[in-house]
Amino acid sequence: MDHIDLILAPEGTFHYYLADEMVRSPDLHFHGIRRKSTGVLVLKETQVWGLSFQPWGFQPVVGTLMNTFVDQIVDLVDYNAELAHGLKALSGKLDAGEALLDELEELLVQALNPDTLETAAMQQVRAFIEASPDDMRRYCAQAGISMRQMQRLFNQYIGVSPKGYQKIKQFEACSRELLYGEDENPLTSLGVDSGYYDQSHFIRCFREFTSFAPRRFRGERPAVKSDLFKKK
Repeated sequence: MDHIDLILAPEGTFHYYLADEMVRSPDLHFHGIRRKSTGVLVLKETQVWGLSFQPWGFQPVVGTLMNTFVDQIVDLVDYNAELAHGLKALSGKLDAGEALLDELEELLVQALNPDTLETAAMQQVRAFIEASPDDMRRYCAQAGISMRQMQRLFNQYIGVSPKGYQKIKQFEACSRELLYGEDENPLTSLGVDSGYYDQSHFIRCFREFTSFAPRRFRGERPAVKSDLFKKK
């Protein structure tokens, strides 16, 4: 996962499985950057809502560097109790339409820590991600930053190395194509188009994030956020 999800769900809605360890989800929690698959046990059908943030965009909300939260499920109350209280109050207005969005935007703006709003370091990280360079060494030379410094900034503000983040982005794009693209598209072509060297490289990297081979992933379509509570 290449972003941060902030999720509000009634207590007891679902549990997570991280590295075979069960984690009971707080009613308002967020996920850090994830480098591996996460199991979800749905306990009841209910309404769940959430927000997605770019990793560097969530840091001003909690005032803590993102490397603290890699592969973690975190209770928002522990880091921003005021925002958590405000979001829970809004949860009773989910049918308010545009009015809800206006209140939500105001609440998030109030939650931002002015001392951590996009610093120069965060700007460098964001610029690298948006450029998505093929050659990191050349990019850093042109940007006037050393590779070592860029790697340090990534580990602090994203939680993984630049190479690790690019691998996650590559997987995200490929998995979306497997889930929502045409089933007739050959997996070999999909792997090459996604930037994998060959089929074995494609399968190996895909298993790192899902424990599924691409063909099985396409066939079984394991739980996706938008389908978790779809009525049968």
